[in-house]
Amino acid sequence: MTDDIAYDLTIKRYDQEFSRYQHLDGKAGTQIGFSGVIIAILSFVIGSMDYEQIIQNEYTELFGWGIGILLISVSIGIGVLTKFGKTLPVFMPEKFFDKYDKLDDKREQALYAYFDLIADIEEANNRKAKLLYAGNVFTLLGLGISFISFLLVFGIIAI
Repeated sequence: MTDDIAYDLTIKRYDQEFSRYQHLDGKAGTQIGFSGVIIAILSFVIGSMDYEQIIQNEYTELFGWGIGILLISVSIGIGVLTKFGKTLPVFMPEKFFDKYDKLDDKREQALYAYFDLIADIEEANNRKAKLLYAGNVFTLLGLGISFISFLLVFGIIAI
């Protein structure tokens, strides 16, 4: 009876880590989309200015820095989706059977195989989460710099 409970809890834990993996992918996509839209809007704004305005304004470089930082955020999001998208372990308990061949019960072998797999997925999820956190920091930093420089470039505020 306790083996069934342990097996069910292990399967549930695996499903939670897999769901977390998919959730982090969604967050990366959202980060890419949000930063991309902001970059597009800011690029349109800077593109609508006259060339002389761009050259003469001392805050235009700061505006470019804000867009550059947002591009770093986009690249982190893309890196999370591409680098970790290929490393998700696939559950194949048979490959673990040799490791746990002293066990007679195939169900128990699969249980231990799940333990190893859950640890691998959790490690990948933690790396993804750290990178996404860094990407979020870059997004907020780029957004703040872009907003302030936008206000400075168009003379809405003055220093």
